[in-house]
Amino acid sequence: MEVSPKLKMCCTCKRELPIKLFSKCNSHKDKLQSKCKHCTSIYRKKYYNKNRKLAIKQSSIWQKTHRESRLKTHARRRRNLGFTKLIENDWNEPIEWHHIDNEYVVPIPKYLHKMCHTGDTKRHRAICNKLISILYKGELTL
Repeated sequence: MEVSPKLKMCCTCKRELPIKLFSKCNSHKDKLQSKCKHCTSIYRKKYYNKNRKLAIKQSSIWQKTHRESRLKTHARRRRNLGFTKLIENDWNEPIEWHHIDNEYVVPIPKYLHKMCHTGDTKRHRAICNKLISILYKGELTL
């Protein structure tokens, strides 16, 4: 069976699929995994369920040994990257900084911010902006 250059045969499901459905692997001649991403996902889920305790133990060990780098990464993601805070954080609970526009941010309680997530960016902004108008009732002036 001849396979075109933009297609590859999955060794598990035996389907001929576009190469974008295969992960990279430098050890293989064509630089792609032999299993498609879907079959790899199924395999990993089965492996995790079968070896759950070991996976949790290994994850715990990794988190302990890489604590400093994890903290640096979290700090880098969470710090205010030059945005102007319109209101200081007076909440006595975890918060998320929400962007009103490209320059300004305001604090929103984390549990409320999570409820705004819909998968659609425009809808998320609209819901958060409505929430901000309720939370701050005219306190914001741009």
